[in-house]
Amino acid sequence: MSEWTGTERTPRPRRRGIVVLGGRNGALIHRRIGIVAMFTVAMCGALVLRLGWLQIVRGPALSAGAYDEHEKIVPIPAQRGAIIDRNGDVLALSVPAATITADPELIQKRAASAAASTTTASANIQTPASDATALANVLDLSSTQIVAFLEKQSQSVTLERNATPAQADAVKQLKLVGIYTQAISVREYPYGTFLAQTLGFVGANGQGLEGVESSYNRELEGKAGAMATAVDAFGKPIPYTTTKITEPVNGDTLQLTIDGGLQYDLQALLQEQVARTGATAAFAIVMQPSTGAILAWGAWPSFDPNNFSASNPATYANPLVNEAYPPGSVFKPITVGAALSSGVVTPTTQFVDPGVCIVNGIHIHNFQNLLVHTTFLQAFEESANVIFCKVAQELGAPTFYHYLHLFGLFSPTGIDVPVDNPTGTNNQIIPENQLTTAGLAEESFGQSIAITPLSLITAINVVADGGVLMRPHVGLDLITPTGRKIPIQPVDEGRVLSPSIDTTERQMMEDIVTDGTGERAFIPCYDVAGKTGTANLYVNGQTSSDVLASFVAYAPESDPQAIVLVQLYNPTPPFNEGGEIAAPLAQALLADALHVLGVPPHCTATNSVTPAPGSPGTTPLILNMVPMPAITTETPAEATAQLYRIGLYLQVSGSGSTILRQYPPAGADVQKYTKVDGYTDPAEPAPPSDITVPNVLGDTIAQAMATLTQDGLALDTSGVGLAISQTPTAGSELPPGTGVSVTFSSSG
Repeated sequence: MSEWTGTERTPRPRRRGIVVLGGRNGALIHRRIGIVAMFTVAMCGALVLRLGWLQIVRGPALSAGAYDEHEKIVPIPAQRGAIIDRNGDVLALSVPAATITADPELIQKRAASAAASTTTASANIQTPASDATALANVLDLSSTQIVAFLEKQSQSVTLERNATPAQADAVKQLKLVGIYTQAISVREYPYGTFLAQTLGFVGANGQGLEGVESSYNRELEGKAGAMATAVDAFGKPIPYTTTKITEPVNGDTLQLTIDGGLQYDLQALLQEQVARTGATAAFAIVMQPSTGAILAWGAWPSFDPNNFSASNPATYANPLVNEAYPPGSVFKPITVGAALSSGVVTPTTQFVDPGVCIVNGIHIHNFQNLLVHTTFLQAFEESANVIFCKVAQELGAPTFYHYLHLFGLFSPTGIDVPVDNPTGTNNQIIPENQLTTAGLAEESFGQSIAITPLSLITAINVVADGGVLMRPHVGLDLITPTGRKIPIQPVDEGRVLSPSIDTTERQMMEDIVTDGTGERAFIPCYDVAGKTGTANLYVNGQTSSDVLASFVAYAPESDPQAIVLVQLYNPTPPFNEGGEIAAPLAQALLADALHVLGVPPHCTATNSVTPAPGSPGTTPLILNMVPMPAITTETPAEATAQLYRIGLYLQVSGSGSTILRQYPPAGADVQKYTKVDGYTDPAEPAPPSDITVPNVLGDTIAQAMATLTQDGLALDTSGVGLAISQTPTAGSELPPGTGVSVTFSSSG
């Protein structure tokens, strides 16, 4: 055997399945493993952080969100506050009702799920048709109508908006999935059209839409509550979950300044006088001078707020605050206040009244024949437009408009009911920089100007309230659900007339009722002050023969407790003047207001006619009209006795032994308990004889004017050239001072 002499290498055994790497490749592998490990740790850390964020930080919000997805919120409506009059009588209230709604998609989903189930009997499957059949036995709808609702692709439809509580209970007993009842209240107005334009109404969403329901909506509606309940996908409550309830806060009760009894009389009298006179509309307001509180007011026609959708929407808004009309001579107290305050006139200032005032070619006439030599007081008593035309020129536009601003005619009245123009005024007055001399003259007696009834009585109330402008209002108190009363305070807008000027004007307005055009507003044993007005209305921008007959009155003159404005729109001739048809209605309302307010009669030398039984001042008065008998040829004593038997009082003018003339004429309807006139002296005040209209056809303007003015008539011209037509025609009889309209043409 040969001998081994080198180094012997013993082979290393190799383990099966294990590769041992070394060198460069091994280091690379180790690095990769480290990166993966680090990435894994980072991902786990991020996941832990994310879970912590979701569980700890966002946990409550996410939990609430998850709950919201299964939460059904049912509003709990607040009880809307009632509306009551100053005596506590309820004028508007909310009664219990319910709204029945459905979730058609849920009903359809449940029906499809039940139909696909092998464990649900077909007879137990709730379908739109089966629901409709059950509901039709309860609601005022047919099953066909209900099916149409339930097959809609919607999550909510209203089946019955104003269901009765009994119907709501019957629906609940059906236990139909997807059919819901919600308790609500429905607004009711117990007296229908009574005070409708003041109360307004409430819409389907529970919001006040007109009247005080709108202007006091925030106070009346309160604050709704809510009930939150967790439900499953089919709308069923989830067991062992909490129901959260937020209690509603009921609305306040609104107490109005309105006296319900006086308001009832006002509306009845308006409707009665409309029927008697043929007027197409009528307005009346009774206000308390010292506070601006509206005791009663209304307009005819009106509507029923219980069924407002069936009424003419044009009757919803209150025309007393939204519609402007030319007031006519009832506006003159404002001009008188300006004239007396500026020192332009005094009651005894002397004037000559020729029967016409011509300004810039415009002929201004009186409505009746008046004394040529007169004082400012007499001109006011007899409503002489010609004298007011002259006074306006003395005043001038800047002074006149200064007082229009003081009387509030360029500003909102501030009344607490909805107004079409809440930031301004609905009055229509020519801007001062556009006013012509003729426009100034016409505005002074209530033409070429349009005033809302409320703005007009608010301005004239300055005189009744001692010279102070008061903001009108209908809200008296707010009464909280706990019974706490929150008074709505009167607002003094500032002094307009000095006390001495105001006293003078009040006495002048009393003379209008005692001796002037307002005699039919006389109330026995009360000193009544007032003013008549008869304004020509404009049609298509032109003066028409249609009129607005008005009368404003307040009493007692020395300490006014109530002021009344009555306006009759477009009454039927011939008896359509304010002193004829508006004054009796104002007298009736004023007497009623004095009775309601408890103002006792006070007999004086000027009003000491003994009240007949049932006359104003002793009981509430209604508009009793009697036909005026013929008293001419009778002695004053005989006429006085005859008239007193039917409730009229005779005022005799003159010293003669026989009644020669009377006013109103025989046959005219006269308000009971008013004064009528009998004249025994033909010269006191005897009307001038009518003048026969001459023929001026073919004359020039100068010739026609000379002919007419020489005969005591005035000329109203149109066109230039020669006269081609005249109205009235030649041979007609006209009172002195009346205008004859003549058209001139240069053609032919």
